[in-house]
Amino acid sequence: MIVGAFQESTYTEGQLNLQPGDRLVMFTDGVTEAVNGEDEEFGEKRLVEACLRSRQLCAEALHRSLFDLVAEFCGGEFDDDATVLVVGVS
Repeated sequence: MIVGAFQESTYTEGQLNLQPGDRLVMFTDGVTEAVNGEDEEFGEKRLVEACLRSRQLCAEALHRSLFDLVAEFCGGEFDDDATVLVVGVS
């Protein structure tokens, strides 16, 4: 759901306790909806798996790794805005 785009939208508030070493990854749908030459989407599952494989990286390196992986997947051709934001907890 796009935050703030639709007046009638409702959201649930929650709380999450982050610990040192945790990474918070936020992204736009242009990342998960990036398509390869076979018209296959990158998808959330692939993004989660990539995050888990690289979770030991610092926030900057994890960001670069994720974005590079998606760009390679779609040949650098994004159909929508593609934004990845990674926050590292220290």
